[in-house]
Amino acid sequence: MTAKKEIIQKITTTDLIIKEFQEKYKAIAESKELSAIGIENRLQAIRNEYQEKYSAAIGAILTALDTALTQLEKSWKKSTIGNLDNAGYQAGLQTALLMLKNPEIALEDAQNLVSHYVDDYSAIGAIRGVLSGREDETAQGILNSLPRDNRQRNRELLNKFKVSLESSQNNNIEHLSEFQFFGWLQFMERFEDDLTLEVDW
Repeated sequence: MTAKKEIIQKITTTDLIIKEFQEKYKAIAESKELSAIGIENRLQAIRNEYQEKYSAAIGAILTALDTALTQLEKSWKKSTIGNLDNAGYQAGLQTALLMLKNPEIALEDAQNLVSHYVDDYSAIGAIRGVLSGREDETAQGILNSLPRDNRQRNRELLNKFKVSLESSQNNNIEHLSEFQFFGWLQFMERFEDDLTLEVDW
């Protein structure tokens, strides 16, 4: 299961816990068979039970998010330094950079060269450096199509999400709303399966 799917599944499970709590709470509160003290005792017991379930469910989301963040950092590191030891890759990159320096290269050829390095942030940075300052159509076309390095923005958004989860972990279960979970689910839809940003936003 992908990191995104796992987190979405855990958010959905947490939402179901809240809905189950609300249904049981309402049934007990409206009970005609219990005394006022009996109702209050049952309500307190169900509050305690579901508060614990809710906190554990948020803890599971946090664990999945931490694991995904660790994997994401590892993949970014690998893409940055992973090809440094690959002599063939480095020779190909140097050749591509030399070809891209030539203002006579056709846009289609330049795009084909660049497409090979699209997941390598270091290579994209080198390509951007080679083409910056040039005003020709090919250079501008390539520069405008290069993926942005949004790793820092990605980190910031996921860490803000983590803070939101942590701050909600001890919220009173009676005051939780499904809108909170809907917001979390909408937030997660902005990411790819590995939690990289889908778009630069």
